[in-house]
Amino acid sequence: MTREGTHLLPLAHAVVEAAEAFTAAAAGTTDPLQGTLRLGMIPTVAPYVLPTVLAGLAERLPALTLRVVEDQTERLLTALRGGALDAALIALPDGTKGITEVPIYEEDFLLAVPPGHRLSGKRRVPASALADLPLLLLDEGHCLRDQALDVCQ
Repeated sequence: MTREGTHLLPLAHAVVEAAEAFTAAAAGTTDPLQGTLRLGMIPTVAPYVLPTVLAGLAERLPALTLRVVEDQTERLLTALRGGALDAALIALPDGTKGITEVPIYEEDFLLAVPPGHRLSGKRRVPASALADLPLLLLDEGHCLRDQALDVCQ
């Protein structure tokens, strides 16, 4: 073996080992649900979803450590794109660039009014009927605020 070959041999071994590890992972022979999973969640969803996600997780996936980060959508997207998060449970408009979306559920917007209000008991309310009503909104930066404003414009 030449001097150059001797110098490159450890690197060649590392490349072969990495390729074998990649192939094994792609074939599913290794368990992807081990180590740490960094999961971002928006505060409007976390209290409702986390109990179900966490129930029995340690027994079913003992090799998985879940790290939950609760934050607003834009900061979670930045962390996701930057690699600080592995996944995030957020509300997105369809087709957000650079993000693979997996819809898990849809919810309707509901109108809450006090008893005796002129809209009380209605099954459907046109958006135009909301024009003069006061709105209770989350702080700026919360996607639920933006969605409510879009619906109620």
